[in-house]
Amino acid sequence: MRWFILSDIHANLPALNAVVDHMIANGLTKDNPMAFLGDIVGYGPFVNECCDWVFDNCRVILPGNHDHGAVLSWREKEGQDVPIGYPSNPQAARAMDFAADNLTDANVQRLSTLIEGNYVLGSGKAVFAHCDPAKPQKMRYVEKSADASYRFIRTTIPQDHAFVGHTHIPQLYRKKKDSTIEVCMLMGESVEFSVKDYRSLIVVPSVGQPRDGNPQTGYVTYDTNSRVITVHRLDYAVEEQQAEMLKQSFPPSLITRLRDGR
Repeated sequence: MRWFILSDIHANLPALNAVVDHMIANGLTKDNPMAFLGDIVGYGPFVNECCDWVFDNCRVILPGNHDHGAVLSWREKEGQDVPIGYPSNPQAARAMDFAADNLTDANVQRLSTLIEGNYVLGSGKAVFAHCDPAKPQKMRYVEKSADASYRFIRTTIPQDHAFVGHTHIPQLYRKKKDSTIEVCMLMGESVEFSVKDYRSLIVVPSVGQPRDGNPQTGYVTYDTNSRVITVHRLDYAVEEQQAEMLKQSFPPSLITRLRDGR
């Protein structure tokens, strides 16, 4: 069986459309499970289109901090008492407010249910989370081998392979037989790795806002039989996303960073 794994769409519909087309060309059928690792919204304008696709198509759906923030923003606008959310910069906060103002009632309800549910899910030898599989609600980044070690590889989580998003920089960490951790930074490449004989953590590329210096969108496939993961990177119509962001008065820094992949 082959999983198709996506993360961090951030309401970028042109990028999502390119990924969907590539997945279909890459053999995706209704029999292939898809996992989405969080942050449907935030940073981008196509909040409902991306929510509709994720909730209609993915078997595993996990909440991200921007999904959480958008729901809290909506509740606050409705006059509800809300807890303190995850820290965010002013640009991210504006994008979450945009989502709160533009989500349909149905998608507000779906996101509300999502953030009240599971933050980590396992399937076979794989476990999925938005960020830290050991303490997923803390929303901690995986940026170096120590992070991968203490947040999954040296924990008692029973699965062998963890797939996370949140960082927007694709990475692979594999525990070798001598217990050292091999680090593979997957910047700017479409690459294939075997994880068959390794306990491993894979940081999935961001669909909607890459940060590794490569503006291409991306996703991962995972073959449960061969234990091979493949990171796929591909072009998309960045200018279409930027045009809609400009039309909706998004902060210039969020618009320009898409072309730079930062």
